[in-house]
Amino acid sequence: METRQSEMIATPNHALQRTPGFGVQLPSAALIRPAQSRAVLPAMKPGTARAFASRRRAHSRVPGPESLSLGSLGGEMKHTLILMLLAAATALAAGDDAGWSKPVKGLCARLVVLPSQKADSPFCRVFIELENVDDVMGQKKIRFTPDKLALRVSDKDGKELALANGSYDGMSPLWETIALPYAGSLRFQISFPGLGYTPKSDKVIIDVGSRKAWVIPQDGSTYFLSGSLSIEKEKSDHPYMDWSGTLELPRVEIPKVK
Repeated sequence: METRQSEMIATPNHALQRTPGFGVQLPSAALIRPAQSRAVLPAMKPGTARAFASRRRAHSRVPGPESLSLGSLGGEMKHTLILMLLAAATALAAGDDAGWSKPVKGLCARLVVLPSQKADSPFCRVFIELENVDDVMGQKKIRFTPDKLALRVSDKDGKELALANGSYDGMSPLWETIALPYAGSLRFQISFPGLGYTPKSDKVIIDVGSRKAWVIPQDGSTYFLSGSLSIEKEKSDHPYMDWSGTLELPRVEIPKVK
């Protein structure tokens, strides 16, 4: 017998709307890192904007050797410690940069998949993270809704997994235009579980809506979530502040049952 379960996980929205065919979720805070500088950056090629953002994150989170007191250490020990700190900074920058899309019109995005917060729930938490890497100062407006995401689940060889065909019912939030500050980033949840499932056999589920839900087999294989975000241009759009385009979201690994 199928059961239905809903997770009470936070989202950055302020209202919920009853919609047949969508999962249940409650609002929550989103993480926003505001602009770090008011100076306008020199113009950059799209290929360098992503690298600049990566360096900015690495430098802002990892202390450099100059911030430490090394006066009591010998020369060889100082040299070893400096090399270790530089290696840690490089590793952190590479890890934090994983999964990001290529920048399009000053915007990058990535998917993040985390295990459920509840031991008895099979529903993974799925987030999208947006980052403003434009060299134009100001807030970038993004008309995001999950309907503008095209998602897929595939194995390591790229073979796509079929959508779940279980019953579905729940709620979905009301989405408003996002204003993303200059040099800022925003991460928020996009999964709203409402898929009916069998507790004994369905151990891991990706659920981002009635037409974006998968039961992940626990057959020893590794599965990934990937997709794209597409927002069409409107006649009233500002040429720089209103974002439109398509971001290809690299695949991210889906956690397995522990």
